[in-house]
Amino acid sequence: MAPADEVAALRAEVAGLRRQVRFLLAVTLAGAAVGVWALARWAAPGRAGVVPVEAQEYRLVGPDGSLRGLWNCPPAGPSMTLLDENGRIAVRIRHHQAGGELLINDQEGRAFFRQP
Repeated sequence: MAPADEVAALRAEVAGLRRQVRFLLAVTLAGAAVGVWALARWAAPGRAGVVPVEAQEYRLVGPDGSLRGLWNCPPAGPSMTLLDENGRIAVRIRHHQAGGELLINDQEGRAFFRQP
């Protein structure tokens, strides 16, 4: 290959690399602009990154997939129930119109302590 041909090949390769770098720079700048825009919308004043969540029941599930607890928030009053490994009620706390209730059961599921 003649030296002039080698120089021409190198120039063509450098020109191709320059085009790729310009394209990647344009894509990077566009991505950065979209990211800044998204962050500005997400952290808009008044929102402060808080997302309101409304639910009337939350469930606590054990690692084996069994139900371990319930937290209910109905309009009548909140209640929380914790279950043992057999699915029996271990602790129940309820609030209702007449006051509140606390129930603690023993290992067999019988009432150990009850406060009406």
